[in-house]
Amino acid sequence: MKQSTRSAKNGRLWQELDQLLKACGLSRGLGALGTLAVCVIQAANGLATKLLALAEKIASSALWSNSDRESDALARHTVGEVMTVEAKTVPLSLPLKHLFGLFYGHPGRAKHQGYPVVDETGRLVGMVTRSDLPEFSLSIELAWLVVEDVMSTRPPIVAFPEESLRQAAKRMLMAGIGRLPVVRPESPDKVVGILTRSDVLKALAQPAEKSERLHPGKRHGKAA
Repeated sequence: MKQSTRSAKNGRLWQELDQLLKACGLSRGLGALGTLAVCVIQAANGLATKLLALAEKIASSALWSNSDRESDALARHTVGEVMTVEAKTVPLSLPLKHLFGLFYGHPGRAKHQGYPVVDETGRLVGMVTRSDLPEFSLSIELAWLVVEDVMSTRPPIVAFPEESLRQAAKRMLMAGIGRLPVVRPESPDKVVGILTRSDVLKALAQPAEKSERLHPGKRHGKAA
């Protein structure tokens, strides 16, 4: 009984709404409601598109207004001037439990987000990063694995000591990575340092009058 009464009441309300829409000039009554909703949505989408385009123009303008200054700052340095020398490497055969220790180990130890990987002869073969690790909860269960089992299989993307920091930073950006092992052109498989995103940011923050020369020999063991 209550359900039929509620249904009858709802029916009267829809009739009243239909009459109201017709009185407002919408001759199709409720049938025009869907059309009206579509029009509103289309108008909202159009406005959102225009606002997004405007925001992109503003952001682009702000970026380009600073690009010359930032490019000059990066061009003033070579990779060798800002890189970390004597970068720590890990062997292909390093047990996974030890790799977990490097990434999550003692609080006082400098932690890096990635390490160059070398073979038994010390030749660079790739990179292993924190994102390559399985979940920490599996560290004991998967302790039998080694670095070679979890590292990325793509060839390492490198930087050279004498190239401009701008070139190396662009390569880093295009590849979507945060660090580049540094090698010499004549020995492309021997690691002589590592360049990290923080190195690039620090170079950008250097005042022009103080950025003539950074001595790589004074920079050892910095966290990446």
